[in-house]
Amino acid sequence: MMERISSLRENPTNNSSVIDYDGESVHSKGSNHSKTSSVVLGGNTLLGQFESVAFFFLVSIKLPKPVPNLLVVLFNIMLLWQSTSLGWESEFAWGENGKLAAKVIAVPRTLGANWYPYQLFMAISIILAVLEIISMLSIYFAYKALHRGSKHSEKIKNTVRTICILFGVFGLAFVFSLTSFWACDYSTQGLFEDGVAKYALRRFPEVACWNPLNGSFAVISLVFMIIQIPLTFLGLILLSDTWVNKHTWLSMDNPFLIATWVSLNQVYLIISQALPPQAFVARPILYLIISVILFAYLVYDLPFHHRIVNSVFGGVFFSRIGVAISSIVSLEANPTNSDDIGFGILFGVGFGSFILFFIIGFAVVEIYSQVISRYVERRLRGLKNDSLSISSSLKELVNPRALFHYMKFSIKKKNDNELISNFIKAATNQRLELDTSNLIISALYIFYKLEEGHTPSFALHLLAKAAKKNTNILQRYAVYQRTKEIEADSSQGKNSLELRHILNTVSNMQEKLRQYQKLFWKHFVSNEENNEKVYNLVKMMHSLMENSTTTYNNLLVNYNNNAQVLRSYAQFLEEFLFESELFNYWKSINGCELRHNEYEFSLVLRIIINRIASKVNAGELFQRC
Repeated sequence: MMERISSLRENPTNNSSVIDYDGESVHSKGSNHSKTSSVVLGGNTLLGQFESVAFFFLVSIKLPKPVPNLLVVLFNIMLLWQSTSLGWESEFAWGENGKLAAKVIAVPRTLGANWYPYQLFMAISIILAVLEIISMLSIYFAYKALHRGSKHSEKIKNTVRTICILFGVFGLAFVFSLTSFWACDYSTQGLFEDGVAKYALRRFPEVACWNPLNGSFAVISLVFMIIQIPLTFLGLILLSDTWVNKHTWLSMDNPFLIATWVSLNQVYLIISQALPPQAFVARPILYLIISVILFAYLVYDLPFHHRIVNSVFGGVFFSRIGVAISSIVSLEANPTNSDDIGFGILFGVGFGSFILFFIIGFAVVEIYSQVISRYVERRLRGLKNDSLSISSSLKELVNPRALFHYMKFSIKKKNDNELISNFIKAATNQRLELDTSNLIISALYIFYKLEEGHTPSFALHLLAKAAKKNTNILQRYAVYQRTKEIEADSSQGKNSLELRHILNTVSNMQEKLRQYQKLFWKHFVSNEENNEKVYNLVKMMHSLMENSTTTYNNLLVNYNNNAQVLRSYAQFLEEFLFESELFNYWKSINGCELRHNEYEFSLVLRIIINRIASKVNAGELFQRC
């Protein structure tokens, strides 16, 4: 025991650097640490820590592989239809036949809720409330599982994915259902209950707006609608196809335009249903403003890797302006709600303006993206045979934003773009300073497109440089996401992101445990009489021991053949559970690992751990080595 005390006093961080969870450096040759991880996940501020946790959670919970192309296309068609029909509300002045037509057009976003009875809306609201509570609990347990491991981690993550994606796809229908409880008709008190005139619901004239039952559902529905919006945003991020190395049709550089678009649709629907009939004209005006913002965002971001897809979405976003104009015309030109006039406006002005503005939007984005491509090609050809000087600025050579878009459009093409390859090589040789976006896309292009094949060290070095720049939160997330993707796709990513994070977490717990042990023995040797302090130290050590043991138990369920997990557990048994016999065997394991494949090595180590834990001699097992 005294030898143990002496060891702790002289070397309180004993064996803390034996296990290298991340393996070889991913940022520069000869380093032993992940520089990108330290930059992106660094920061001792509360905001920085929250950002690190959020980035890790988003990357870990994202779908592990792309959704099949056909399903993605159908999903996006549905979203585009929902978004367009949102501007043709059945409450506008379309006439009776036009109102019915608008309801039919809106079926993909309402799921036929216009014809549901009031009691069914009550049942739907309860189901949605339960789903949102389950999703929030699942997110909490998924977060805990990502830090401490869990035998049910995959089930928990799949629950989060399923519910959030459900809100992303059918969120507008859910919001439409929940707004039924407080979409009141304040134009007249047309409902009489016990001789008292009351306001009625617009969709259910026989139900009073603020009777106790409906009022309760109205308050609850408002709360859960607000909760649903971030869940929708999360669902679109999880569902979005951002894989560079997969042959998918609708892949994108980042998911934020699509997530913002779908979430704004829900925000618009909530606000529009809160407006009284006297202010109906404000609905299409708000819809028009949001459409202009979305179109400008798309033109700036051009998120899709395939250039033509940006043009299609640009056409749809711009066509929303035509839809808004036709709705304004119906409200202003048909105050009597005439059937003939309203029906004619819907199918004449409405569909005509939709097609016209779609063509304009498609043409604008298509011409703009082609002009960018030709401009960059011309500039890169001019630089092809010139030598760049170290003092050269990227802005002097080519517009940085245009270069980013051009490289993004080229990254999914089958053949390598020689102009881009030459530019990257020349810029690298001359140490040309690139902005964050171009550093990220260059890293992806180097890793996935260059003929030299997978070059993770240099690609991750560029991402490390991008992480050091003063960037916004979206770019910091992009750096983090792409870093983890390249690590996972390279030889340096043998273990999953989740596993490495859990191993780092348990390593940090053990480091705290070492410090508490050192304080305990320091207090013990000094003969101080402070029972409360000793009690607190023992309590904290016990908690860390319990948490570490629980984490290892979960890891051994999910990764029972993983050499790093077993090696880490072996060290934990020796250092903190005082299984010295295991440590002697553990020293010999490195040689065994070199002579055998990882599976055989992990099998031997797992058997040794089981034998030592049950106090059985395991020396004969090393004869296999």
